[in-house]
Amino acid sequence: MISGRPPKASRSTKELLEILSGLLIGGNSDDFSGEGCLNPLDFLRGENWMFRCLPLFLVALTGLLSAAEPLKPDRFEAAIAKFEADRVANPPPRNGNVFIGSSSIRLWDLAEAFPEQPCINYGFGGAVMEEVTRYAPRLLPASHPRRVIVYAGDNDLVREIEPKTVAADFEKLVDYLAEAAPSAEVIILAVKPSPSRWRLREQYLATNKLLHEISESNPRVKYADTWSVLLDANGEPRAEFYEKDKLHLTPEGYAAWNKVVGPMLVD
Repeated sequence: MISGRPPKASRSTKELLEILSGLLIGGNSDDFSGEGCLNPLDFLRGENWMFRCLPLFLVALTGLLSAAEPLKPDRFEAAIAKFEADRVANPPPRNGNVFIGSSSIRLWDLAEAFPEQPCINYGFGGAVMEEVTRYAPRLLPASHPRRVIVYAGDNDLVREIEPKTVAADFEKLVDYLAEAAPSAEVIILAVKPSPSRWRLREQYLATNKLLHEISESNPRVKYADTWSVLLDANGEPRAEFYEKDKLHLTPEGYAAWNKVVGPMLVD
């Protein structure tokens, strides 16, 4: 297994709770907007402010606590073990396209997207690039890939893992595959522009720039621009491409990705 470092906790739970409390009281954040929800006068007037805001509060609290806590090194062990067991029970075709990464991979209906291509889905939701790289030895060589398609980085950035660290972790994966699967091509997908994380736009762009530079310096790596295809004419994420959580892709969003990735799977 490739050695790695545990991704850092971005902020303490106490600090994030204080931030969230301040947002709910002060109402100064675009991330927690909603008609009638953040006006403290509503609470004082007894207009059911608490009940209207409770779902929003719980969603925000879950996200903040998730970003605050250190990642347990074995948190995906069950998912990885299942992948291994499934591979033994149903050996995948050799020289296929192996997709690995976070929930954007896990939720992708590859059979529908690329019916003419043998594809394997090793997506485990919430993964950061370091985890994708760390589990690669257990998943990729035995699958005998023709191509390895990678998506990660989105969860890294929300945890305040720096773009250069995301890129360095990806380079470790590329270096590993050069030895373990030397004939395999690597396709790295650009980190997508999630509306719920749009405050991280500059980090997104910096990360994608570094990933693109890796592809330009290594002939075995190709860069798929899965960023631009999700933007409108004003450079903003297109709402119809995202689920209600403003993070995960709708079928329309995946259809846009398919147009970018599909041609790259053809020899």
